Amino acid sequence: MHPAASQRLFSFLGFLFFFSVIGSAQELAIVETVPRPNQVDVSAFSDILLRFNRPVSADWLNEGTLQVIGEKSGAVVGTLSIQPDGLGAVYTPQRPFLPGDRVAVILVKQPGRPETLLKQGYIWEFYIKPERGSREFKSIQTQIGLTLTSLAAADFNQDGRIDIAVTGRKGTADWLILLYFRDGRWVKGDSLLLPHRVRPLSAADLNRDGTPDLVLVHRGRTRYSLPPRISTVLVDRGRLVLGQTIDLLYAQLGYAEPRGVAVHDYNNDGWLDIAVAIRNDDQRSGLVYPNDGTGRFPTQRPPVVSFSKEKFAESIFCADLNRSGFIDIGFGYSLNPAKVELHLNDGALNLKPWRVLDNLSADLELGAAADLTGDGNADVVLGD
Repeated sequence: MHPAASQRLFSFLGFLFFFSVIGSAQELAIVETVPRPNQVDVSAFSDILLRFNRPVSADWLNEGTLQVIGEKSGAVVGTLSIQPDGLGAVYTPQRPFLPGDRVAVILVKQPGRPETLLKQGYIWEFYIKPERGSREFKSIQTQIGLTLTSLAAADFNQDGRIDIAVTGRKGTADWLILLYFRDGRWVKGDSLLLPHRVRPLSAADLNRDGTPDLVLVHRGRTRYSLPPRISTVLVDRGRLVLGQTIDLLYAQLGYAEPRGVAVHDYNNDGWLDIAVAIRNDDQRSGLVYPNDGTGRFPTQRPPVVSFSKEKFAESIFCADLNRSGFIDIGFGYSLNPAKVELHLNDGALNLKPWRVLDNLSADLELGAAADLTGDGNADVVLGD
């Protein structure tokens, strides 16, 4: 063979071999998490483990790209360490989880990475085991001077104990009040005058400062008596600060009123978004308001996402219903007959109808999703 031809053949074979090696590389994947997805009996002192099929790189797995957020405790501060074999990492919280808390672990999406897992991000949830009590209940009452409309429970002062936020009316004014349990009694904290009546109220760490904030759903005494709105209230070192009042694109919804919210990270960016269930006459039941990364929410579409072709939504809930690593959304409806509609999320806020459970005889005003059977899959519970 001519030397030049031999050199060309060698280069060609080397070219094929190089691409063969690259093509055979394993796609990056999570092979194990501890706690398990949807696990319901996790110790308050648990660490968090992720195991991968390829070595971990601190460039893409670090304390900035792994977020841990408790529903009742807010963003969880901790330290991340790579395991000796390089295939996993352990996140150790600085303090125990709150008993009964719902905890989300978010591998934040990194769009510039070549691996699909890192481009899309990944979320899983688990639940902290409640402490065993005496099984005896004692009524501890306090007078706060309001006709109550809503209540939410979370650790609003970061002392490791659950506090309460309540809304209610005094005369013609609506108020939000924080209550702390100290020395066997409820003690009033800060209060805030509100723009409208509230029902219901949800706690979530919107600005990721480690303290749960509040999302208020405004509903009048009669249906459609208020423009459809929600508000956010930030909790800043014990102070209540009115954040943002959002009109729910009502010009496009016809007669409408919000019935509830489900706050979670729906686009895997490490920030909690707000999904709203809306009872309306124009067949649009769902809106998602993405967090802008500061605890505020754009109000126009896009980035606001509307979905569902049904009306008369009564309840909303969220969970990873198909173990995809993305948080999905479900609605309960008061149609005749009533039904449940589940929407799958692809991690980019493209929400598609998945399953419908119909011929139910109730107004489904309450909804939740959690693993009731111990098989690792989220089950759905609804009630009137």
